[in-house]
Amino acid sequence: MSEKLSEFLIQKAPYVLVVILGFIAQGNMLVFVYDKSLYMEMDVVKLLILSFGISFITYIPNAIIIFLIYWIQKAREKENEYLLKFQFLFYSISAMVLTDVELLTYIFFKLCGMKTSISNMVFKFGGLIIIAVIFLLLYKLGQYCYYKKEKKNQESNQPSND
Repeated sequence: MSEKLSEFLIQKAPYVLVVILGFIAQGNMLVFVYDKSLYMEMDVVKLLILSFGISFITYIPNAIIIFLIYWIQKAREKENEYLLKFQFLFYSISAMVLTDVELLTYIFFKLCGMKTSISNMVFKFGGLIIIAVIFLLLYKLGQYCYYKKEKKNQESNQPSND
């Protein structure tokens, strides 16, 4: 059984590395910084589940915001399958990086002795991203109005068939 597991992990090494570095490592560090005695007392499996859970809880709102950005700026034309897979990976990794930045910032603040909470970090970074989404929406609205005006001008400049 352990041979099959090690074969699988070696075969899927990039995915395993992404999960470990993207989710488990930050949650693990957070548990250690937050309560060292709890960290030392916990079973390894429970610690990994808790570490993953902490990171994933902050990943969910970030993923929602990042995929909202994707939905706003996606092209209207039909996209090929390769491009869609690349975009999904890009936006998923972007959400994971944002999650890592939030957790590592919280860990840094905790190590420096500053009083803050994870939800406060998520709201601060999320607020900045929501402001960026609003600017992106305004930009898209400006593009829409501009292209609508250009299309109207082109239709009025065309010669009539009379």
